[in-house]
Amino acid sequence: MLLTDAAKEFEFNCQCRKLSDKTIRNYGKLIGYLLDYLREQHKVLCLEDVRPMYIKAYLMMLQERGAKPQYINDQLKAFKVLFRYLYEESYTDSILTERIKNVKQPKTIIKTFTEQEVKKLTEYYSGHTFMEVRNRLMLMTFFDTGIRVSELIDLKLSQVKDEYILIHGKGDKERVVPKSPLLNKWMFKYLSTRENFFAYRRVPENVFLSRNGRPMTTEAIHRVIKIAGKAVGVSRDIDAKAGHSGRHTAHLPPHLRADAVEERTGLVQPVPLDGILQHFHHTAVSGRTARLRGAERLQGYRDFDEFVKVLLSLTVRSKNFF
Repeated sequence: MLLTDAAKEFEFNCQCRKLSDKTIRNYGKLIGYLLDYLREQHKVLCLEDVRPMYIKAYLMMLQERGAKPQYINDQLKAFKVLFRYLYEESYTDSILTERIKNVKQPKTIIKTFTEQEVKKLTEYYSGHTFMEVRNRLMLMTFFDTGIRVSELIDLKLSQVKDEYILIHGKGDKERVVPKSPLLNKWMFKYLSTRENFFAYRRVPENVFLSRNGRPMTTEAIHRVIKIAGKAVGVSRDIDAKAGHSGRHTAHLPPHLRADAVEERTGLVQPVPLDGILQHFHHTAVSGRTARLRGAERLQGYRDFDEFVKVLLSLTVRSKNFF
């Protein structure tokens, strides 16, 4: 079987699995690099002639050229998905990448913004014009919900509900993110401003639009954040991945954190987060997912007394409930 045919079949399978266009393009690009290397360096054109040592040699070549561990591991991830598929379809007798390990990566801490910096950034845009209201709301949405840049761009009017936002995330998965009262207020203001601004024009259903009526781009959103950061003096943490930092800044408000809960309830050990999420959103969440996404999902619960009331009721039933 020709490697080019194998790559095409794999791409078709990805489309059938309804992977995002971005993921499919990325797989195609990275697998293309490997196929070029196999052809040029080892004269390999057929799947039957591929050897694990060739794939290792390619990864070592990247390392010698100074490629970052994350970049190399991203390539290996694509190769693993490809060769697992080819094995499952009985094109190979084994998974050729099974024993190839990831390159060790130094542990990195994602920089996040402090509460003061968040306040400065969101308040930089006064909210007197369409673009200023939009920019302020985009920043507030980042910090309040932990939404990804791509999710913000794709957010449609139909996904914005009275009390929450329905977000379509990676892998075509949906999640419910509550809106805080403040976010709700600015969302209402923006949608009214948006309606008036485009009153006589036909525009897409995307929530956030440019002044020309087109969906926002990643570059435009990064620019909005960088301009605000430079103006208020917090640009030290703002780079091309500013939106990513905003996502990781999303956290529980102070009155919902463990120390505040303990002070008001006497509970030394908080109720498991996945259990709380099941109660609020009726979804089963794994422990790791709950830890990663729990803060952003609970962000909107600003009424502490209501939260504590539910928390206590759950604690009474915790042995059976969780």
